[in-house]
Amino acid sequence: MSHDPCEGFAQRYDRFGGSFGEHDPNATVFFSKLVRERGVHRVLDCACGTGKDLHLFHTLGCEVMGSDVSASMLAQARANLAQCGLTVPLYQADYRELSRELPGPFDAVVCLSGSIMHMPDDIQVQRAFQSMRAVLREGGILVLTQGTTDKQWADKPRFILAIGDMHKPNRLNIPGEDLPHVSHYFHDVHPYFRKRLPIVGGRNSAAEAALRCWRAGAEVTLSYRQAGFDATLIKHWSLPDLPTQIALWTIGFEPLTVPAAIPPELVVRERPGGQSIRHPTEFVLLLTGYVADMRLFEVAGVTLVGKSQAPVHDPETMETDVPGLYVAGTAAAGRRQARYALFIENTHVHVGRVVRALTGHWPEQLGTIPTRRYDLPLEAFQDN
Repeated sequence: MSHDPCEGFAQRYDRFGGSFGEHDPNATVFFSKLVRERGVHRVLDCACGTGKDLHLFHTLGCEVMGSDVSASMLAQARANLAQCGLTVPLYQADYRELSRELPGPFDAVVCLSGSIMHMPDDIQVQRAFQSMRAVLREGGILVLTQGTTDKQWADKPRFILAIGDMHKPNRLNIPGEDLPHVSHYFHDVHPYFRKRLPIVGGRNSAAEAALRCWRAGAEVTLSYRQAGFDATLIKHWSLPDLPTQIALWTIGFEPLTVPAAIPPELVVRERPGGQSIRHPTEFVLLLTGYVADMRLFEVAGVTLVGKSQAPVHDPETMETDVPGLYVAGTAAAGRRQARYALFIENTHVHVGRVVRALTGHWPEQLGTIPTRRYDLPLEAFQDN
């Protein structure tokens, strides 16, 4: 088998389709009727993924087998089924070559969840159908959840990947980094009310957290490895607010310092030359930046370019080079932004671009905020 494109993704796949063991009521009714009225007993799910439909056919009393081209998907299916006390025969096989691996014949072969849409062209689709037919008994049934006519291919679903860019924090690899009172993510201000709170970092995340926590009543000290702040790395509305609060001593600032260790209730920083600064503390925020996980785009076939692995897309529609797949939000910038151009506040417009691409119209609302319309010409304001 070639490289497994689902490696690293299989364990997260089930998040997109509900809990394992929960089935679509319509699918349950359909397959129950198929089993009852067509005498279906021996079933092959030839793109079984993480095994959700294998569980369904087992509950319907079928003798079921599963196959998938991805070894990592099969491993996850095996684990999912084991948690339910089930053992189902699983085979690693390309559904274009089923007869090489599978002990047919079967009463029914199913290829669900639009799996047939992964075929790149009509020739490969035909190969897949011939392979499925070869392992069916005479009079057996093939079930697909996506049609194969030109119209059905043209009307395939649209998907939007708005997965953000904060999947993996930049770790410092220092003692105490994983203690319970230490976090790489800032969620809410309230736990820090009237608490001593060192924040490590000097870019967007650290600047915003420092201002918000100080305003909520925290005693904030900002530790940064640089001598000052780079205006291209911080949202413009945080400047000049942050330097002003530092100048007023409402927010502490320790430039040119690097955390060396975080023992319980203490953070130790080092200045150049080895001088140590020791601070008692109740919490520590290590907001030193993040790296986006672009593997979902890669698995989907989107071209990723540059060091940042930014997904190729049309900026007017946000559609990637995979037809029907759109990107929105900070994920459009890729793994890491050298200079912050996209952040939450200025990517709301992506939603409008996608909606306009799909419907031909800009949405009346983005979220709960009515769309602003500037219909008056500039001349109407110049005389007032």
